[in-house]
Amino acid sequence: MKIYNYNKKTKEFTTATNAVESPLEKGEYLIPANATRKEPLSFKDGFAVCFNEEKQEWEHIEDNRNKTVYETSTKQELKVDYLGAIKAEHTLLVPKEFDKWDDATKSWIKDTEAVAKYEEAQAKLQKQKELNELVINHNTVLYDAHGEALGNMATVIAIANATYNRAISVGINGTIMDLVDAYNYVYKNQTVTWKGADNKPHTVQLESLVEASQKAMTAKAEILFKY
Repeated sequence: MKIYNYNKKTKEFTTATNAVESPLEKGEYLIPANATRKEPLSFKDGFAVCFNEEKQEWEHIEDNRNKTVYETSTKQELKVDYLGAIKAEHTLLVPKEFDKWDDATKSWIKDTEAVAKYEEAQAKLQKQKELNELVINHNTVLYDAHGEALGNMATVIAIANATYNRAISVGINGTIMDLVDAYNYVYKNQTVTWKGADNKPHTVQLESLVEASQKAMTAKAEILFKY
């Protein structure tokens, strides 16, 4: 007598075998666990043939195993490993980067709030990138104009300004200068060695450094205004 075996867990039809006759009762056959005398249903595409032990009959159960689904709450990609219809928290629809699940339409819709937050974050990153990489060209010298470079300029210029104020108030080496002479003495005659954005040293007038600083601050303000 032929019997039909099914998987203990999924109840899915596995094999047809011949039953073993009972050694105690001639003509009686032993039916092992997870087997039945009932002949399975024919196979149907997209379905598994499973035995309903409660009803003692074979059924067609939807089979989506190995299909790719997505968690509607997290968008996590999963492989179906269960028999039956796709779970309510899963979908075959592929989400885009800024989608969120809409229960009303059972579909992915654009998450405008997430898009706005992403664009805001990207703008901040781009702003910082432009500020960090800011370089200005003044009198053939390329100057770094990021935060640290601007700070270094401000320090040198502050010392120059203090020297200028001293020149017109208490004097340099006992000589009090008028405004023009003091300006020429400090900003035109004094030079500094400045490391340019090309990593080379440049000898620049303090006047030129002041102008470069002003130009850099203007460029920085333009970037801040843009974002």
